[in-house]
Amino acid sequence: MVYAQTLSAKNGDAIPVFCSGKPMHSKYNPQAETLALPPECTGGFFIIAGIGAGFHIRTLLQKNPGAAVIAFEDDTASLSFCRQFPLVRELESAGGRVWLCTLQELGRSIISRYAPGIYGDLFFLPQHAWEAENRETCAAAKAIVTESLAAVSADYSVQAHFGKIWMRNILLNLSSFSANPEIHCDTHRTAAVIAAGPSLDQTAGILAAKRDSYYIISTDTAYGSLRRRGLTPDAVVSVDGQHISTTHFFPCPKRSDGAPGTLFIFDICTNAEAVALVRKRGHQVYFVHSGHPLSCLAAEQAALPYLETGAGTVTIAACDFARRAGFTKLALFGADFAYSSGKPYTRGSYLDDQFFASATRTATAEGAFTALMYRTELTPLHKAGTFSGELSRAFTSPVLSGYEKTLLEWAERHGYALRGGILERAQPDKEQLPAAGSKAFSYAVFMQQWLSGLQQIPEEQFPPQDAAAYALLPYIAFLKKSENSGKVPFFTLFKLAYSHASRYNHII
Repeated sequence: MVYAQTLSAKNGDAIPVFCSGKPMHSKYNPQAETLALPPECTGGFFIIAGIGAGFHIRTLLQKNPGAAVIAFEDDTASLSFCRQFPLVRELESAGGRVWLCTLQELGRSIISRYAPGIYGDLFFLPQHAWEAENRETCAAAKAIVTESLAAVSADYSVQAHFGKIWMRNILLNLSSFSANPEIHCDTHRTAAVIAAGPSLDQTAGILAAKRDSYYIISTDTAYGSLRRRGLTPDAVVSVDGQHISTTHFFPCPKRSDGAPGTLFIFDICTNAEAVALVRKRGHQVYFVHSGHPLSCLAAEQAALPYLETGAGTVTIAACDFARRAGFTKLALFGADFAYSSGKPYTRGSYLDDQFFASATRTATAEGAFTALMYRTELTPLHKAGTFSGELSRAFTSPVLSGYEKTLLEWAERHGYALRGGILERAQPDKEQLPAAGSKAFSYAVFMQQWLSGLQQIPEEQFPPQDAAAYALLPYIAFLKKSENSGKVPFFTLFKLAYSHASRYNHII
């Protein structure tokens, strides 16, 4: 517990007192209390250590009208104590620019609230008296901020790279969407989630021998490999927005009358040509979303289920589809999270076609696979794979290990226990897929409402706080990178993004 009581300042304001008896704010003029701001700071995103009575937070916002603040306390009791002060309650409830949390919640709050494209730089500012009483907490907070910034930076880099592709795909896919079809998954069977790791070369035979025991959910990367082995999955999951992802579906057969079709689960961000390909061949398409702000906005009007992708991996998306479909037992095949037997993927993937087709005597397919594996530093894997068992000559990387860690965290969060390489839970998850046709979607209505909402946002309200404006943030990140426009005002980029989005009205 940081605080013990309050006392009155010379002007009658109540101020918090530490357990040691030291006041947090000035007893003479707490209203004028400020923080040591960076030079020429006119905006930004601030992490403030120590809430107290909130005087320093108000002063900061008065000096920086465009700023946003996350202020934290060491624990829940201290946070509750600070919320007793009228100014703290006023700051938290007015304008949506101040968020309060505990140290434990700080990382999640930064990742969910801090948008570099809007706020620019992030600053860590401890209140000086609070810092003196909580040095260990301040040190822990700085480490959390550093770790959270790395995650935000990585996400922002992805947005800058894929922002244009995502917006294009979302709007094109929404233009052909009215409602998802009704689906039926036999949840009495085990959901076999198929990734494209090298171990699938050995374990695909198990799938074939016990085909009736499994409801096979393939990732897009593994789909071609299964088809070449004569295995038709029940469902395929894809979350990749790049055009190259279309090649995953070239082995998709044209559905003949009476032949069972495969259910294709596409993130609404997925490449629109891939969606068109499987539709043309007579298979069902089921749209989901994975958190892009534009797809979140569309999901308010359409029954687009949310699927978790963890660190952006299709394997976790496939597992999450199985969870929301009601499966209680998940068996993962090819989920190696390692390179083994000198290969990055199982045989029969789209890379086989790509690398062997372009191979020459001096630039072999083996060389291309090796370059793919060694693009980052690898370390030997001296343990059996969590889902794949013993792997021959296995190597892993921080990225692959991170994917596995994220998957295991996903399993624990949703009540799946790992038993003998199988993920199991006692009962189906309560968060089920929405019923078919529960919401009819109109692309024309959605575009009219979205663009109309964007038109009504005046420049003086920037940075924006509404969902309509946030839907453009990934595309604005792309514009900042592609236009080399680091110093261009945000509102200028917003208007440019709006003009590009409005071009998709011709689809209506």
